[in-house]
Amino acid sequence: MSQQTPAHCESDVKAFLRKWETDVHNQMRATRLNILTCRPFERAYHKGKMKSLGEVLELLHGKKTFKMIKRDLKNERSRFQMELQTARAHYHQTVARYEARKRLNLDLKIQLSQQFQLTNKLQKENEMLRCQIKKMRDLQSNRLEEPPPVANVEGRSSPQSVRS
Repeated sequence: MSQQTPAHCESDVKAFLRKWETDVHNQMRATRLNILTCRPFERAYHKGKMKSLGEVLELLHGKKTFKMIKRDLKNERSRFQMELQTARAHYHQTVARYEARKRLNLDLKIQLSQQFQLTNKLQKENEMLRCQIKKMRDLQSNRLEEPPPVANVEGRSSPQSVRS
């Protein structure tokens, strides 16, 4: 192994960091383009990637330290846990409301079916009563059309008035 001078090593490290920074910039550019052209459900992934690349650049430029990034990640993790708990609570409430509405709809369907059956039964009875009323009216109109029997002097009806 050859021994390199500290100055030479330092220049290699600087070159490596510049190359790394350039790669991160290129990845950020590509990610920005992906954010503009991706489908909506992929957008969150690309935004997260963009944020991570931005933090790497800040770390490379010395704007942030590793401890600062670690603290930010802890804060973000706790925020995400709170959001997850809120989302779970909302989900459970939604499921409970859905189940209640489902039971209510089932009860309403049963009541509707019973009312429909009752209505059909009442319509049949109504139709039978209408038929009976029509028969009674026809019978009464037939009786009104018959001439009344003519009484003989002796109190008997005339043979002309008896019809069958």
